Amino acid sequence: TRKVIFFKKGLGELPPFFLLLDRFESRDEKEHDCEVSFQLPYVPISAFEHCVKVSYKNGATMKMISDKYPKIQIGQYAPHYIGWKPIHSPKEHEHAPAPVVSYTKRGLDTRFATLLLPFGEETDVSASVSLTDNGFEIAAGGETFAFEYSDERFATVSNIE
Repeated sequence: TRKVIFFKKGLGELPPFFLLLDRFESRDEKEHDCEVSFQLPYVPISAFEHCVKVSYKNGATMKMISDKYPKIQIGQYAPHYIGWKPIHSPKEHEHAPAPVVSYTKRGLDTRFATLLLPFGEETDVSASVSLTDNGFEIAAGGETFAFEYSDERFATVSNIE
């Protein structure tokens, strides 16, 4: 399951952003490898620890900040075909390299948290996200904000004011 939470007014020093909460639950009582992946356009990207930074030509930037370390794959054929996007061409099956950012973990009840943090050139900010037993925490600017999954604001589609 995936829950998308839009922090419309931001949080602390963070501008408005999205938080993706993904959960994989085993139905056969066996551990499984779980993966959350994001296909990106072929733009400059960089990675440092839990953060992937995507820079666009117009000056806009997006950070993908996760509680897991990212794996970036571009234009790979083996062990499986990944890191490609179709391009408009009269030729069939023509593709161009495009980065795929993925996060993986093995488990029975596996959770991922990913911040999607857009900002302009002048507002580069640092943040982190972590999962707790009952929810998640977002840290930025020396402050930590804790939320529980049971928070009624997360029960339905809503904006966090």
